[in-house]
Amino acid sequence: MKEVTLGKTKIITKQNAFGCLPIQRDDTDLSVRLLRKAWDGGMTFFDTARAYTDSEEKMGKKNTVMTFQQAKEEGKKLTMLTAYDYS
Repeated sequence: MKEVTLGKTKIITKQNAFGCLPIQRDDTDLSVRLLRKAWDGGMTFFDTARAYTDSEEKMGKKNTVMTFQQAKEEGKKLTMLTAYDYS
C-alpha cells in the first residue's frame, strides 16, 4: 500500500485509513472485533475525532491493538489521526 506524508507534519503513514465514525453506532464488542479485524488485515492508519462520541474509547479497549506499545510489540507502526474543536 502506498505511503504518504500527512501535510507538513513529516508523519509518514499508509495512504488508506480506517474511518472510525461508523463504530460509534455499534456496541463495544462489535467495534473491538471490527477494529481488530482491520488491524489484522494490515490497516495501521485510523482516523477518529472527539465528535465521533465513543470511537476513541473503543479504539483503546484491550485486544484491539490500538495502543502504540502493542503495535511496537507486533512490529507494526500505528498512526492515529484525531481532530479536536477548540472553539
